[in-house]
Amino acid sequence: MKLKKIASLALAGVMAVSMLTACGNTISEPENPTAPVDPVDSSFATAVNAEMSSATKNVLTFGSDATLASVLNKVAGQLDSATLSRAFTNDGFVIGDDASDFRHLMGIGRDNSLTIAIDGSGDYNYTTPFANLNNWTWKHFTTEATSANTIADLIVVPGNLTDEGVAEYVATAAKELIDADRMPNDGVNSATDDQYKYDYTGSIACVKVNNLSGDFSAYVVGVTVTQTPTRVTNVQ
Repeated sequence: MKLKKIASLALAGVMAVSMLTACGNTISEPENPTAPVDPVDSSFATAVNAEMSSATKNVLTFGSDATLASVLNKVAGQLDSATLSRAFTNDGFVIGDDASDFRHLMGIGRDNSLTIAIDGSGDYNYTTPFANLNNWTWKHFTTEATSANTIADLIVVPGNLTDEGVAEYVATAAKELIDADRMPNDGVNSATDDQYKYDYTGSIACVKVNNLSGDFSAYVVGVTVTQTPTRVTNVQ
């Protein structure tokens, strides 16, 4: 069932004012005019950060990003009710082609997700980001990382929550990801024995969708997080 957007914490377009410089009786345009700038609505990111504990914010805080908001607006309305419902059984994470297409539009790898794991044969598999993997390993945000890496995920939040409730829901999810060691503080690369510390930066946006019959609604939250390693020392 196709969905239509009914609310969006997205962008508000503005026109840049051309600046003219007067010199005597001659008016000329500047050599390098400023390009129009679209302001980013940061209210949702601010609300989520306000709901996070100090310990969580020591690891990750969210900002706003124009590309994320734009892509989320395009993708959220294409998710059907079945996809959104299934997400609730995966800790709220959308798993499958819709999420892969979202990441592709974001300009990152289709499997750049906290839900991607590698099984014993080396194949990729989608699973809840809090799963006990046993013999599997996570592909992204590992303690072996030596270069920057960005993930993007879609998280579905119940549509009957208030704005404050949605922010609290996402803040709780961020805390649980950190508590589950999905965003490690440091690690040692097994190939070189170099020790690294990891910093994280995130962006977030939110759109509410509703099916045409009006009997199902949900918030779709788009999240990007970048892990940046810094080499500390060789442990040998």
